Amino acid sequence: FKNPESTEPQADVFNYDVRFPLWSDGTLKARHMYLPAGAVLETDDEGNFFWPDGACFAKTFRTTAPPSGRSHDRIETRVLYKSKGAWLYGAYVWNEAGTDAELSGVADRTLNLTLPGVESRYVVPGRMACLQCHAGNEDRVLGVTSWQLTKSTTEHLLAQGHLEAAALPLPSQFITAGDV
Repeated sequence: FKNPESTEPQADVFNYDVRFPLWSDGTLKARHMYLPAGAVLETDDEGNFFWPDGACFAKTFRTTAPPSGRSHDRIETRVLYKSKGAWLYGAYVWNEAGTDAELSGVADRTLNLTLPGVESRYVVPGRMACLQCHAGNEDRVLGVTSWQLTKSTTEHLLAQGHLEAAALPLPSQFITAGDV
């Protein structure tokens, strides 16, 4: 982000969307991606991308309204960063003022949130929980495949030179009327 209190990304970071988002206990998600300058993505036959070192993904989970005692709606931001051929994982928990986020530890962290009319226990995954889903997926970033990205995200990657149209295997069963 341009600064911790802003939800606006840095100039070289862009929002991206997926076609089939996972349910996350009713939270809203803002997804951001950074690719190093000059990086051109390749895909395998199933539409999985091969990510360069320096690639970074952030997903910020928000509520529909600020929980009691908070001046903002952000709960956590999960980050994936590729360095030296390996993915680093972390979740950052936003403070009550929304001015900074603190790296969560190795273990899960439970937050007690009061949303309008609802008491909620929200679990922020620790780094060990990140590994349960993300480890062993070779170079894949879950949810970020050629068939999962929206048309606007794919067009942005093409326009920025990060993707070549020939690298987009898109099985016909994933093409929807809005994408044609």
